[in-house]
Amino acid sequence: MKPLIYGYMRVTDELDDAQLLRIEQLLVRHAEAEGYHLGMIFHNYAPGCLNTFAELVDTLRRSEAGHVIVPSLDHFARHPALQRALVGTLASQADAEVIEVGEVGWDGKADACLGGRGQASGWGGGVSCRRRRWWRRCWRW
Repeated sequence: MKPLIYGYMRVTDELDDAQLLRIEQLLVRHAEAEGYHLGMIFHNYAPGCLNTFAELVDTLRRSEAGHVIVPSLDHFARHPALQRALVGTLASQADAEVIEVGEVGWDGKADACLGGRGQASGWGGGVSCRRRRWWRRCWRW
C-alpha cells in the first residue's frame, strides 16, 4: 500500500482554470511517480490567511500521512522566513515532510522535476530541477 500524502497550493486571481488544473495534475503525477497516494489537495484561496494551513496540520495529525507536496514553497508564503516557519510548523506539530516539486511558471508548466530531464520544457532557457525535501527544518537533497 502506498503511503498517503496531501497537497497544498495557493489559488490566486491571476491563475485561470486551465492553469489550476495543470498545477493539480502536476501534484498528482509527481506524487504517483514518487510512490505516494495523494489523498487530497488543500486549496488556499485567501493568501495571508492560515485557516487552510491549520486545516492541513489538523488533517496530518489525524491521519497516517507524514508528507505534504507543494508546487513550490511560494504556495505557503512569499517570504522565505515565513516559508521556513510554516515548514517548521508542519515538522514539529504534524511530523510531516514537505516535498517541493519545483517552480511553476505563470503558464502553469513546471520545471524538470516532473520528468527528471534536467531541463525545463516550456520555459525560456534551462531551469535546473529544484526538488527539495524538508524535514525538521533541515534540507535533504
